[in-house]
Amino acid sequence: MADKIIRMGMGLLVGVWVARYLAPQAFGALNFAMAFVSFVTPLASLGMEAIVVRELVKNAGSSAGKVLASAWLLRFLAGFIAMGLAVVFIMLIRPGEVSSQILVIIISSSILFQSTEVLDLWFQSEVRSQFAVVPRIIATLVASAIKVGMILYGCSVRAFAVATVVEIALVAAGLTISFFIFRPASMRLKPTLKIMKSLLRDGWPLILTGFMIIIYMRTDQIMLGQMRGDAEVGVYSAAIRIAEIWYFIPMSVAASVFPFLLNIKQKSETIYYSRLQSLYAAMTWMGILFAAFISFFSPLIVRLLYGADYSAAAPVLTISAWAGVFVAQGVARGKWMVIENLQRYTMWYIGGAAVINVALNFMLIPRFGSQGAAYATLVAQCSASLVIPALIAPTRPSVVMLLASFKPSAAVAGFQLLSNSLMGKAK
Repeated sequence: MADKIIRMGMGLLVGVWVARYLAPQAFGALNFAMAFVSFVTPLASLGMEAIVVRELVKNAGSSAGKVLASAWLLRFLAGFIAMGLAVVFIMLIRPGEVSSQILVIIISSSILFQSTEVLDLWFQSEVRSQFAVVPRIIATLVASAIKVGMILYGCSVRAFAVATVVEIALVAAGLTISFFIFRPASMRLKPTLKIMKSLLRDGWPLILTGFMIIIYMRTDQIMLGQMRGDAEVGVYSAAIRIAEIWYFIPMSVAASVFPFLLNIKQKSETIYYSRLQSLYAAMTWMGILFAAFISFFSPLIVRLLYGADYSAAAPVLTISAWAGVFVAQGVARGKWMVIENLQRYTMWYIGGAAVINVALNFMLIPRFGSQGAAYATLVAQCSASLVIPALIAPTRPSVVMLLASFKPSAAVAGFQLLSNSLMGKAK
């Protein structure tokens, strides 16, 4: 939590300053490059995060070094391939635009440093994540200071792309140092072909899921940049950065209530579904209250944070804030799906929402620009939360409960559950 709050807070504060300094055109070019590179990151990660943690827990001791080294080597090799694909694709879709190509080349180099993320997975398997969090926080603070210095010295957009890579490189260095300090003396890093094959075999379905998530979450910025230009991407990115800043709250709330739901289900199905309904209501009304606040103050928020150059971001921010209602609902329903062992249907939600998002972007962006992209995301989020699950029999009951959570009377019980869970009284 401390890691997320510090990194998101610094990201917002420094990010706003960077956005004001670069102006929509250059800020949009930077965000377009980052969104573009994100399309190949599922290939670089190989979808193996949870699998590696599982194998590290199962193979504690000397065998853990083999698992870790195999995963590290795989991700490093996959990173080279992903970086190459990013460079080739940007040259194909933006031929002759040297500036965009250079930004993508710079940012894609960060993929190579991300191979060290497997060391974080070892800390997770040992329940010692604090040793991985500290390097991240330090890297964020150092990179933020560098970006502030760049603003004061009047650096170009390419310098900020380099700063993004430097931040990830600092995290990589910190994780590596922490690992070699705290790893067991008996651990030997020795990759094996057998383990590498096993990790690839178990991880490839998750690679597909990762691609679907990226299409769902980032295709709007790519399509916006291609159809309306980088300045529109700058306006859109400024808006969604504010709209998404609160997403860690429903994630934290759902995580805190999750153990109580598990315990209650073992005692009484009736009480379990009553508490689940309250959780849905709490999430829904947190989203509604946040969206209502943003809708009322969006012009003031944008003007204070970004300045007059980003005035077009205000309506985009309003639309994007309402998409957060369905994001919060999806987070809550995700816990129910884990309890009921229905998480296999998640791919249907994400895949269906991705198709809807792309189709609506094609129709709305040419006419409405960044607002069209925001509307496409809103409809896609609503579809993932309510429409697509209603078409699947096992998940249909959750849709009925989510719709019921919109009742104002449900808000009282929802916030009561939230209050009790924070004080350990949800049982």
